[in-house]
Amino acid sequence: MAITNHLFVVGIYDNMTQLDRAINTLHDAGFDDSQLAVDAREKGTQSVLQTLEDLGVPEGEAQAYQESLAAGQFILVIRADERRDDVVGIMRRNGGNHVWYPGVEGPLGQIIPLREERLQTQKQVVVSGEVRIHKRVIIEERTITVKVAREEIEVERISFPNNEPPLSLTVEEAQSTVAQLKPGESIRIPLREEQIFMEKRPVIKEEVIITKQVVQDVQHLVETVRKEVPRLESDGDVRVHTNEQDGVPPLQAQ
Repeated sequence: MAITNHLFVVGIYDNMTQLDRAINTLHDAGFDDSQLAVDAREKGTQSVLQTLEDLGVPEGEAQAYQESLAAGQFILVIRADERRDDVVGIMRRNGGNHVWYPGVEGPLGQIIPLREERLQTQKQVVVSGEVRIHKRVIIEERTITVKVAREEIEVERISFPNNEPPLSLTVEEAQSTVAQLKPGESIRIPLREEQIFMEKRPVIKEEVIITKQVVQDVQHLVETVRKEVPRLESDGDVRVHTNEQDGVPPLQAQ
């Protein structure tokens, strides 16, 4: 026995994404979960034919819904009551197929989705090159000029006329400055000089600072995409009225 105290709208959705979008839109329009029902079954499960017939769905159309469930699609049932037209519009705009409601004439209305390819870009960081920094030792010869001092012996012979010392010296002073050497003796006088010792000591002459920076470039990618457009074919004297929304290209007859 059909349920007659409420008006129900039934539709089929191909995937969960479309179904979720339709349910969210219905929520935004003021429908709560108590007015919505979703059914998703697989082959071998209990038939939903009797439930659909209780809602008023004709037997042939209910069978089509049963087959859609077996194919993995989803049935959405909404208690629309006086807002039937709002519900039908929301379901169809969000991908609903075979939308049925009491009083609809002819076969189940079906939406033919038109698809087009859209380009999506993703960025992936890859290694495009690398920089290797290493040190190597360069051997060079360098000449350094340094002044050094050394001692030398200077011998000066002074003769005194008449064997007399200069008047500036007394006899005692003159005798004290004369080395009293015996035959065979000698005087040792050390001579000194400065010697240079080389020492190599590493020092920091300079340093290399390595940094990375991000440079933004713009790349233009060109790719071909496809999209589906509807074409209307008619035979004989048939008048077709189309209702295009704003921004939608007109339907072309063939």
